[in-house]
This record gives sequence, structure tokens and C-alpha cells, in this order.
Amino acid sequence: MRKNNKNGRHERIKCSNLHLIMEAASRRKKHSSFLISNLKKAMAIIEVKDLVKIYKTGDIELRALDGVTASINSGEFVCIMGPSGSGKSTMMNILGCLDVLTEGSYILDGVSVKNQNRAALADIRNHKIGFVFQGYNLLQKADALENVEMPLMYRGVPSSKRRKLAKEALESVGLKDQIHKRPVQMSGGQQQRVAIARAIVGK
Repeated sequence: MRKNNKNGRHERIKCSNLHLIMEAASRRKKHSSFLISNLKKAMAIIEVKDLVKIYKTGDIELRALDGVTASINSGEFVCIMGPSGSGKSTMMNILGCLDVLTEGSYILDGVSVKNQNRAALADIRNHKIGFVFQGYNLLQKADALENVEMPLMYRGVPSSKRRKLAKEALESVGLKDQIHKRPVQMSGGQQQRVAIARAIVGK
């Protein structure tokens, strides 16, 4: 484990073949009592301990993750880095509740994710996690506003409220004038921002 000085801005944790790079947010507000060092004292939003993921094909056993332990606090920005085949995608899938761990524990916002059924995991994904996929995964026949509304529809948010929230999310990423355009009518960067708006609309 390596840490910088007492400012706590940067730390590197080595977990099996993975490196988790954690950087605390550095934004400061005048007259605010918030201190970056306080992030270390906050309750972890994500905690994984001795996490193991094993894939089996016949008699062949592949350990994609082997004993990963880490915690992520509110306000931290985290990158998962490592060579091809080191388990990055597997780790992200487990943290995103798209896959389940074989051994160990995973606490998300104070709730144990282990042994949750598919319906419970889907509910956690809908209420606790925002995804920005590498390929964006936008609905091609829907416009930007409808794409951003999608997770709110699954939550049962009334139409008027979800449209308001979706518009605010799109405006926050600079797409106020693009809300009725379909993905095919937008640049790659604009599509990415729609995906980001969709990820943050539920807050």
C-alpha cells in the first residue's frame, strides 16, 4: 500500500492483480467546514472484503478475482487499473450488481449485496447505481429525453416529474438544445453525455 502525504489526496491499494487508484475530490467551498481529510472518516459507500470470483467450465476453474479487499468513501473518484485479463471487468460487474461474488463480502451503502436474489439486485441497480457504458447503450428509436427518462420509468416516477428530472440532467451536461434528437443524429461525444445524464438522473 502506498499513500501520499497527510493531505490524503492519493492512495494506491494493491489487490491481487488489480490496482485501485483512489483520489479524493479536491473541490473546496469558501466558508465551508468540509475538509478533504474528513472523507477518510466517512462511512464507506462500497466495501468489499476477501472478494473471490470463480468461473467454472467443466473441470476448468478460473479465478477472475482472488481476495480483493477495498473500500470507497463518499466523494472519492476511483479508477480500476490493470493489464488485460486481470479482472477489471469482473470487478466492475460485481460492484454494479450485474454479477455475483463466489466468496467474500460486498456492502453497498450499508446493505449486504451477497445472497440477494435477481429481483433485489435489479432494484439495487435501479436505485443505487448509475451506469455509463463504453458503448453508451442508448435506445436508437428514442430521443435523448426518452433515453434519460428510462431508469425513472422503472421506478414508477410520474411522467411529468421524470420529464422534468430528465431535462435537468441533460441541461447539466450541456445538451439543453439536443433533448429531442435521436442518437443517430448526435455525435459520439453527445451520445456519451446522454449516457452520463441517464446515469445521474436518479441521483
